[in-house]
Amino acid sequence: MRLPRIVVPQTYNVELWVNLESCEFQGRVRVSLDVTAVTSVVQLNTADLTIDSVSASLLDSTVLPIKSVEEDKENELLLVGFAGDDALAVGSPLVLTIDYHGSLNKSLKGFYKGSYEVNGTKRYMAATDFEPGNARRCFPCWDEPDFKATFTFKVHAPSDRQVLSNMPVVHDTINCDGTKTVEFEETVRMSTYIIAIVVGEFDYLEGTSDDGVPVRVYTRRGYQEKGRFVLDIILKLLPFFAEFFQLPYPLPKLDAVAVPEFKTGALENFGCVVYREEALYADENSPAWLRQRVACDTAHEIAHMWFGNIVTLEWWTHLWLNEGMATWMSCYAVDYLFPEWEMWMDFQDWARSDAFRFDSLESTHPVEVEVRNINVDTPMDSISYFKGASLLHMLQSYLGHEELKEGLRAYVKKFAFGNATSSDLWSAFEEVTGKPIKQLMHCWTKEEGFPVVKASLLENTTDVQLEQARFMANGRDVPGKWIVPVLICSGVGESRSCTSHLLVEERSTVKHEGSSGWIKVNAGETGFFRVQYDKDMLRLLREAVSSGSLEPVDRLGLLKDMHALCRAGKEDPSELFSLLESYRNEGHPLVISTLVEIVVDVTSAILSAKPEAFGDVKQRLASLLETPARRIGWEATECEGHLFAAVRGRILDALVRLDHDETCSEAERRFDTRFETAIPSDLTTAVLRNAVKDVSSTNRGSFDALISQFEGSASIAERVEILSLLAGSNDPAMVREALEFTLSPKVLAQHINLVFEGVNEQGCLTAWSWLKDNWNKVHEKACSNYVMKRILYSVTAHVRIVLRMFEARLELNFVLSSFFFSCSFRQMCSREIAEEFRDFVSSRDGASDVTVACWERVCLRAQWTQSLVDLISTERLS
Repeated sequence: MRLPRIVVPQTYNVELWVNLESCEFQGRVRVSLDVTAVTSVVQLNTADLTIDSVSASLLDSTVLPIKSVEEDKENELLLVGFAGDDALAVGSPLVLTIDYHGSLNKSLKGFYKGSYEVNGTKRYMAATDFEPGNARRCFPCWDEPDFKATFTFKVHAPSDRQVLSNMPVVHDTINCDGTKTVEFEETVRMSTYIIAIVVGEFDYLEGTSDDGVPVRVYTRRGYQEKGRFVLDIILKLLPFFAEFFQLPYPLPKLDAVAVPEFKTGALENFGCVVYREEALYADENSPAWLRQRVACDTAHEIAHMWFGNIVTLEWWTHLWLNEGMATWMSCYAVDYLFPEWEMWMDFQDWARSDAFRFDSLESTHPVEVEVRNINVDTPMDSISYFKGASLLHMLQSYLGHEELKEGLRAYVKKFAFGNATSSDLWSAFEEVTGKPIKQLMHCWTKEEGFPVVKASLLENTTDVQLEQARFMANGRDVPGKWIVPVLICSGVGESRSCTSHLLVEERSTVKHEGSSGWIKVNAGETGFFRVQYDKDMLRLLREAVSSGSLEPVDRLGLLKDMHALCRAGKEDPSELFSLLESYRNEGHPLVISTLVEIVVDVTSAILSAKPEAFGDVKQRLASLLETPARRIGWEATECEGHLFAAVRGRILDALVRLDHDETCSEAERRFDTRFETAIPSDLTTAVLRNAVKDVSSTNRGSFDALISQFEGSASIAERVEILSLLAGSNDPAMVREALEFTLSPKVLAQHINLVFEGVNEQGCLTAWSWLKDNWNKVHEKACSNYVMKRILYSVTAHVRIVLRMFEARLELNFVLSSFFFSCSFRQMCSREIAEEFRDFVSSRDGASDVTVACWERVCLRAQWTQSLVDLISTERLS
C-alpha cells in the first residue's frame, strides 16, 4: 500500500552507530515535515527495526504530545498518533525524531553485513542495498520514490574502517573509544532507494573528469589496478552524458565501490555506485566479453545519474523509465567509447533477444505493470530492462537520432529533481516532434507481448502483404494488434532499395518500390517484432545470406527469427537446418555468435531427450562451426579486434560440447600444460569445460585441481569461472559433490547459482534431486529470493527433468489457468509425477512467485525437444 501525501518529508538528519563485531546498529532519525492536510496520524515505513522512542516538536522546539505509536508489520508501516482529529494543521512545521536499533542482516538487502578475508582472517563490513523499498530497514522513512527530500548522515564506525556515502565527507573524527565519527554534506533532493552507506576497508584510484567531477573507484585492498578500466570509463562518460542531456552532473563527487557481497551487479546510488566485485574488476588480461560487460554495466549505472536519480520514476509501475532508459543509454554510450564493438548489432543478441524470450511467455506482463507491494511486485526483469530499451531503439529508428535526443533532453529538463511517468516522456516527445507518440507507444507499454509479422509477396509484384498477430512461444494462436513501424529493404547484387511503413491494421498490403530480388522485412532489426516469410521470400533470403548480400545485422535477425518460430512450432525444424546451411561461410563474429547459440541449443535439446541419436546429428552441427572456428583459431592475432576475441571462446566451447575431437584434444593439451603456459582468459571456459566433463569418482584429478585452483586464486573472475563449470561432469556422484561445495563457507551466497548453471544435460536430474534434499540448507545460506530464483531457472533449463519425470515422449498443449499449465501426454505418464516439480517448488520459501515461469520454461523446452526428436525419428534431417 502507498503512503498518503498528508505529511511530506523535506529534510532528514540520520545518525548511525555501527558495530561490526556484534553485527548490530543503533540509529536516530530527525525528519522535518510539511503537513499538507489536517490529520492526527503520521504514517511512514519501517521494517526489521526495533523502535525505542518517538518524539515530535515544532521548529521552535515546542513539544507535541504523542498519543500512540503503532507498528503494522505486515504493511511495514509505523503509525504515530496525535491527540485530536486536527492535531496537525496544514503548514505545521513538524519535526519527528525516532530512536531505534536493528541488526546488520545477511540477506543482502537494506543495511547488511558482508565478509572478506585479510591474510586468512575473516573481516566484516557493512553496506546498503535499498532498491526498491529497503531503506526502511536502515532508518524509518517515507520509502517511496516520489517522497524526495534532502539527507544528512553522521556515521559512527570502527576507526580502522572507511565510511562512504552519497556526498563528500565534511568531518572525520577519531574518538577515544576506538571508533570514528564521519559526517557528510547534505544531499540534493533525492529518493530513499538511491542512498548509500558503506563501511569497510578499501584502496582506491582517483581522477577528475574533463568537466571537473572528482571520481574515485574503491576496491578491496591490493586490487586497485582492477578498477582502472572502470575509472577511465566513468571519467569519459560524465562529460559525455552532461553534453547529451545538456545538464551537468549535479553532485560534487562520484564514487564506484566494489564490495564482496551484493545481490545484483550494481546499484546506481546517487554519487556512490555500489558494485559486486566481479562486475567492476577488469583489466587488459580480462576476457573480451568481461571487459564489454563491465563497460556496459558501468555505462548503465552512470546513465542512471540522469535517468533515475535526477529524474525519478513516480512509482514502480514505471520502472522501465529507469532501467529501459539506462540500458538503451549504456549501449549508446559504449558505442561512443568503443565503436569497433558494434554495440547496436550486439544489442540484438543480448537485450532484444532476452526481451523477446520473456515477452513471448504466457507469464509475461506489460512494461507498465501494477505494483502494490514494492518489495514483491516490482518487475526487476527483462521486460523493464530489455523490452524497455528495445522500444526506445525502435522509437529512435522511427523518429531519427536527433529528434529522439531532443525529446530526451526536454524530458530531463522539465522533470529534473522531480518524478515522472511514461506519459510524461511521450508528452515530451510530442512537444518536440509534433507527432502522436503516445498513440504509437501506449500499445507497446500498456499491453503485454509483441507481434509476429507474416510477410508474403503478392504474385507478379514487389508488393508485400503484412499480417500481424501476437507471437507466443508455445505456438498458441492469439490475435493482437500494434502500431508497428516497419522498414523494408530489397536488393539484387549490390543494389538496395528501402521504404518505411506503419502497420496499423491486422493485415495490410504495402507498396514496396524495390527490386525483384530478396526482400527483408524489419531491415536493420530495429522493430520489436518477429518476421515469418512465405516460402519464396525465404528462399531468396537464404540465397542472399549465402552470397553475403544481406547486411550482417539482417543475417543475425533472420536466423534468430527462424529459431524462435521453430521452437514455437510455427515452422518445421527442417527449415532451421536448411537456413543454417546458408551460414557455413559466415564471417561476421556477431552472426557467428548467434550461430553458436543455436547450435548449442539444439545440442542441449537432443542430448536431453534422445542422447542415443546425438551421434547422428553432432557431426552435422559441428561441421557448421568448423569453418569459422578454423578461421578464428586458438591464438589471437594483433589485428583481429575485440569481436573476434569475444567469439573465439564461445565457438570453441560449443565444439567441446559437441565432442569435436580436434577441439577437445587441443583443450586437453592446454589444460595439462597450464602451469607452463597460462590459458588465455578468452579460452578458459572451453578448456575447463573439457577438463570437467569426463571426471568421475575414479578419475577426479581435474576436479580436485580446479577446487585447489579456486581455493588458492586471488582472482575474483577466475573463481567465478571455476564455480560456473564445476558441476559439468557426466558422473552423478561428481555433480553432487560440486553442489555440496556450494554449502561450503568458501562459496559466497551470491555465487551458489553459478554452480547450478554449470550442470549439463546428463546432470540435471541429479541437480534437481539434490536441490529437493537440500532446499532448506540452500535457502538458509542464500538468504535471498533473487539467488533462489536463479537456481530454479538453472535447474529447469534442461528438459530431461520433464522427460525422465514423465518417462514418456511428450506432446504438450498449454492452457493458462489461474496459476499453472495443464499438460497432456501420449503414453504412460502420471499426472502426480508431472506435478512433482510444480508442487514442490510452489510450497517452498523463495520460489512460489516463480513457479509459473519455471514450469512454463520446462514445458516449452519439452515442446522444442519433441519437435527435434520427431525430425530425427522421421529421417527428415538429412
